[in-house]
Amino acid sequence: MQAVLTADEHDAFCEICNIAMGQASRALALFLDHVIKLSVPEVSILAADGLDDFLVELFAADQMTSLVRQSFYGPVSGEVIACHSRGPADDMALVLGYHGARNVAAQREFILDLSSLLCGAVLNSIGEQLGMEMAFSAPSPIDSLDHLR
Repeated sequence: MQAVLTADEHDAFCEICNIAMGQASRALALFLDHVIKLSVPEVSILAADGLDDFLVELFAADQMTSLVRQSFYGPVSGEVIACHSRGPADDMALVLGYHGARNVAAQREFILDLSSLLCGAVLNSIGEQLGMEMAFSAPSPIDSLDHLR
């Protein structure tokens, strides 16, 4: 299978994503009046048949506790998958006012809201850098890897 991007194009896209994460972190920090630390994004372009193995490795390596997918549309379209681990997600729950979100429904709502907030901020920043407007679908949880097929 031929690569979708050259090495230089991939590096440039990674830098655009890194800038977007920084801008999203700043915007969220100003909005929430809290210091927000977002990780350096991992940018991978995968064939659909390679996604399962990638996510299994991700879960095993980083102890991710939840996955959320969100589609975006415009001159460029695709899907972003947000991966959340318990510690940082619990910290954000307090910042966003989800105190005592211990039941499954409340945790699910929080993770969807958090993913929408983060993915929207990052994708909007990428769109601004590239001079494009994007629209988004509602985020949805990935309860099992079967949903990705």
